[in-house]
Amino acid sequence: MIDKRKRSLFALLLVLALLVSLPAGRALAAEDDDPVGGSGAGAGTTEENPMPLTGLSLKVDPDLLKYAAEDANPKDSEAANTLVQIELYQIAGAAADSAHGLTYVFTDPLVDFASGGKTIDITKYSTEAANTLALIDLTATEWAAMAQTAATALKNGTISVTHTATSQTEGATFTDLDGGLYLVIARGKDMTKDEYLNSDDPNNIYTIANTGVFEYRFAPALVALPGNGTTSTAGGGWLKDNEVKLKNEQVYRYVDLELKKTLLHIETSNHATFVYHVIAYDETGENLVYDNYHSISFNKDGSVTENTKIVEGTASKIKVGYKVTVIEEYDGACYKPAGTTKYENVTVPAPPEGSNIARTFEFTNDFDGTQTNGYGLENHFKYVVTEDGGTTTQEWVFTGCEDPAGGTSK
Repeated sequence: MIDKRKRSLFALLLVLALLVSLPAGRALAAEDDDPVGGSGAGAGTTEENPMPLTGLSLKVDPDLLKYAAEDANPKDSEAANTLVQIELYQIAGAAADSAHGLTYVFTDPLVDFASGGKTIDITKYSTEAANTLALIDLTATEWAAMAQTAATALKNGTISVTHTATSQTEGATFTDLDGGLYLVIARGKDMTKDEYLNSDDPNNIYTIANTGVFEYRFAPALVALPGNGTTSTAGGGWLKDNEVKLKNEQVYRYVDLELKKTLLHIETSNHATFVYHVIAYDETGENLVYDNYHSISFNKDGSVTENTKIVEGTASKIKVGYKVTVIEEYDGACYKPAGTTKYENVTVPAPPEGSNIARTFEFTNDFDGTQTNGYGLENHFKYVVTEDGGTTTQEWVFTGCEDPAGGTSK
């Protein structure tokens, strides 16, 4: 979970992300504060008349190259070569609006929107109806809320991707698009939906792409096509070729650690349990991040001589570059070490491509010839944060215990 300071920062990044994709007719400042039609984000080719509703293009820049620049701090040399899949979800069509001159309305919307107790009529580009907001009326905050609503529809599986492209450097350009309202996301190319679609609260959905050391979090963006390069509510400045630069946040990745136990010979009259103490400090080696015990157990039937335990990064908050010590605190009642029993102050490396396991710590034991009984259970807890009437409750909740003879039970 992101702490409140980071959550506020990401919320700001989300708003900034959406400012580069405001709907037609709204003024837009690029990163250099030039208006739309300049050289910054949101620039495009102006089509005066007629208003284009077909044959449109949209260039989407995931904006990762800045992290590979020599002056980037921290620098990520892999950012320039990261495969990012960019997806468009058309959630409404567009048609000319003869009642309001050179403007358009949205047709067949797939997502219901609401904001601040008012109705957002996305079938209208502009409207004078009381207590009704059209796209032209929306503030940046309301526009951001709409993007989150659309992302929720994606999360719930009620909308489907309509266009995809893979970006490795400066982005991807979609051509021959019809006018309408589009949800734009960027995510790791080979990630599943459960892996790339994340949220730290229901109103802050984001997508991710990973490099070896970093996780990049992208805010969902809404784009209305065609865009408008002027502040006029109707008329000139229509953009046939549109651009959007996505805002993102760079954070160090949470990674998994693997504990691996091998038994050279097994004593088959009793179950066997081995206990490991895992301690992690941040990259400075001064701030304790994780301190917990884990067990690996073997059934007495002797069918398994090798077993593993995953220390999950999402729970441990262990990141690449952290310092980890793993100690075998209990080596089984009738077993003796046949190798190392302690890894001390190991720097966590980046995991290999396609895996989230950054490091495997291997331990080997052998039967010592005795018949001493030894057995153990590992309790499982989950840290839960709940909100109720403005009151925040944080607690550890027991979720079950792991029994080598019977799996996990509660």
